[in-house]
Amino acid sequence: METMDRELITEKKRIHDCFKQGFQTYDQHACIQKLVANKLVAHLSKSPMFITTLLEIGAGSGILTESFLCKHMVGEYRINDIVTQCYSRLSEITRFHNVPVTTNCMGDVEQITLPLQNSVILSSSVFQWIHNLPLLIERLAATQKSKDIFAFSLYTRGTYQEFQQTTGTGLPYHTGEEVSEMVAPYYDIIDYSTEKHTLFFDRPRDVLLHMKQTGVNGVGITWSKSQHLNFLKNYPAVSDQYQLTYTPSYYILKRK
Repeated sequence: METMDRELITEKKRIHDCFKQGFQTYDQHACIQKLVANKLVAHLSKSPMFITTLLEIGAGSGILTESFLCKHMVGEYRINDIVTQCYSRLSEITRFHNVPVTTNCMGDVEQITLPLQNSVILSSSVFQWIHNLPLLIERLAATQKSKDIFAFSLYTRGTYQEFQQTTGTGLPYHTGEEVSEMVAPYYDIIDYSTEKHTLFFDRPRDVLLHMKQTGVNGVGITWSKSQHLNFLKNYPAVSDQYQLTYTPSYYILKRK
């Protein structure tokens, strides 16, 4: 058990360090993440609403924060991210949108004490990184009352399939059906959808650069020079281009 705990701590630190390193380039290169965040907001924005308390998990550089606050008013915005240095930029976004209270809930969401009475919980492009997603969902459900909203997107099976097929490693992405089963004891599913997006690159090294610039080099790979060269040689080409697939799924849930 102690060995597993040490391995988990090491992996969490790697994820933290990679996203911290990619923080300055994230917005410029996170085209899919922006698309996914905006689509999640669109699912919620059929009519503007005032939200008393909102908890955003994995707010990062503020892509979802900005998109959401352009559509809705929030009384207290509770901000979480594993990279604590994000808080300064995120609080600037909430101040710009005249949010009365911005609360610092930074840190590993699987370890921190969660704030209570969250009328809305929001997250985009984060939950594929969570070690124990069923437990986190149970803990989040305990902070909400009946009819409160939980809206999130995450990347599901099929994401980075080209990378995983080439390297034999990567995140163990859940299927959409698995996630639906996780939320079912606590939430009614109001809306669910999944889709596929494919990016195209001129060279395999551009695939790796894209992953690094969006902080996603935290997949636990340490390569030798020969392994790196093998990746460049073996990454599959389609019509002289190199693909990288994202498979996001969207959930709009209501607390039972």
